[in-house]
Amino acid sequence: MTQGVLMKDLVAKGLIDPEPLIKNANKLLNNEFIFTHPYDMEPYHESVQMTDIDWLYTPNNDPEWIYMLNRHEYLLDLLTVFYITDNPVYLVKIKVLILDWLAKCQATDSAAWRTIDTGIRMLYWAICFDTLVKEDILSQTDSQKIKASLTAQGKFLDDHYIDKYDLSNWGILISSGIVVTANLISDVISLESCHLNQERLKRQVSLQVQASGLHWEQSPLYFMEVWRQLTAVYLSYDETLVSCPEIIETTIAKMLEVAPFLVKPNGYLLQQGDTDSIKINDMIQTVSLLLEQPILAVNLETKALDSLLVSFSKSVKKFTDQDLLKQLSELSKKTKETFLIDQQTGNYFYRDDWSKEGSYLHVFNGPLSSGHGHASLGHFDYSVKGQDIFIDPGRYTYCEVPARMSLKAADSHNVLVVDQQPMTVIRDAWGYHASSTPLAPLTYVDEEVRVTQLTYVDQQGIKIQRSFIWLLAEDLLIVTDYCLGTGAHAVAQTLILDPAIKVCQTATSLELRAEEVCLYLQSNYQQQTLTDSLFSATYNQISQTKKILSQSQFTDSFFGYSLVSSDPQARIQLAVIRQSGSSEAVPVHRCSGLEITTARSSYLLGFQPEDTYQGHKLYFINEEPVYGKLVLLTKEPTSKKYQRLL
Repeated sequence: MTQGVLMKDLVAKGLIDPEPLIKNANKLLNNEFIFTHPYDMEPYHESVQMTDIDWLYTPNNDPEWIYMLNRHEYLLDLLTVFYITDNPVYLVKIKVLILDWLAKCQATDSAAWRTIDTGIRMLYWAICFDTLVKEDILSQTDSQKIKASLTAQGKFLDDHYIDKYDLSNWGILISSGIVVTANLISDVISLESCHLNQERLKRQVSLQVQASGLHWEQSPLYFMEVWRQLTAVYLSYDETLVSCPEIIETTIAKMLEVAPFLVKPNGYLLQQGDTDSIKINDMIQTVSLLLEQPILAVNLETKALDSLLVSFSKSVKKFTDQDLLKQLSELSKKTKETFLIDQQTGNYFYRDDWSKEGSYLHVFNGPLSSGHGHASLGHFDYSVKGQDIFIDPGRYTYCEVPARMSLKAADSHNVLVVDQQPMTVIRDAWGYHASSTPLAPLTYVDEEVRVTQLTYVDQQGIKIQRSFIWLLAEDLLIVTDYCLGTGAHAVAQTLILDPAIKVCQTATSLELRAEEVCLYLQSNYQQQTLTDSLFSATYNQISQTKKILSQSQFTDSFFGYSLVSSDPQARIQLAVIRQSGSSEAVPVHRCSGLEITTARSSYLLGFQPEDTYQGHKLYFINEEPVYGKLVLLTKEPTSKKYQRLL
């Protein structure tokens, strides 16, 4: 089976959607460029046509458009459409675009030669080259020009490699371009360079991809770029006598295992840091087939394969004479562990089940990472019955404009800010003036309760502790905000709402309503306001959503709480606290308690954020004895259950 036969078979089975590929390929025939592929790192949703291509032109004063243009990822659409249609006009256009670039982009100090884009461009040229030769599209002179340029581009990347690339997605995208080129075209990259970049990849993977499979840069979008590129490297070794380094294959498998946690119940990628709202089912399904690993049924709602990865000969051999639809069904499984606790990156993922109608909680208390990180220490995302409720509103652009600063800043995340001094202070589109320190979190998980307690210290010495208690049986989310700092302070809690959520004030709560979901938010903050906030589903697109700003003043210490429930009868209030052997009032830094009642149950939560070193260690919450940093009492008509959670 050839690539062409495989691609036609995948189209016939509905595993490759030809329509967007053909549409874009036909635009490219007329020098019309649009960047809307889900894995385009910086999409641009308007077509730009150039009679004579200017490789350094940008239609919107954003250099990212230049970088997208010079990556040549769109050559894959031309190649794939040739496989589907057998029309050589698409291959001829690949040749024309490459030779045009060669004629106009000799100056290596221009924006056309940025290192990351050069690595990506090499990979896509290498993927196209063999078919261009086999189909007699290239003259001997054309072939020599392209090979010579690939050699020069590889040398340029080696000459301009710097240490920091070892800990950057740039490093992986650069070195993978060289290694894939070396594996697919044997005589353009020296053995020394191939070995050097193979060793770099092994080092980069060791540094960047954590034990959980998550990428350190705190951006699911760049996780995807790294994962996709590493899989391309793995596949390219089919063309060589050398086997793929084991660490690359095991890393791809780790990333496959963790990827479903980055997908919300509605099927879209979690927007964390610099990330767009995209679907990644094609990557999950393709890598699962390649590695013969199980796939969650929820990730098979729409069957699709990745057109880049199926372009490699290893994929052709793997998928030849295979009933892929049957194989996908056989690999399908309904469930896996519904939580992931990653202490290294500070990401905590929880689900009630693995259905598209499920609920989802993500909490972040990790290091800032690279410039792709946002001021999101203590942030959480929450979805109920498949509907996003509280979100991260995206990135919009990398240009130095107010919208970039706003979306990157703390007040565009579901965090706490004390005295108008955010935990992380944004300097510009990529840098920071200050960052806070996340301390060791605590977690608890059982079949009915999920708990994450975060502690961190800001630049002013204020200690903040946020607790997220998710009671699965009734889909109750309790968020508590404890602050400790001498003197008078003001605290503000921000909640960014999904654009589909409509807010209405009731006598006891804020009603949060979407088409299929209605929730009720109650809190003890002194003031709540609903204001406009920016939202960006993808790069270069921006709109409005709403945010809830809750504010209070306090002296020395503060204990705030919020309850999110689908039960209109649910209520939350402070419980009565007393310390054994004492008649004095108990300060909140020693012990606080909450009483929650619903239509079917009641709950008591006890919090002891600081150690008790004076008086008895035993406290009573509504006359129930408790001990521990976090205690839960569940009361039902015929039973009572005591749990020390932390």
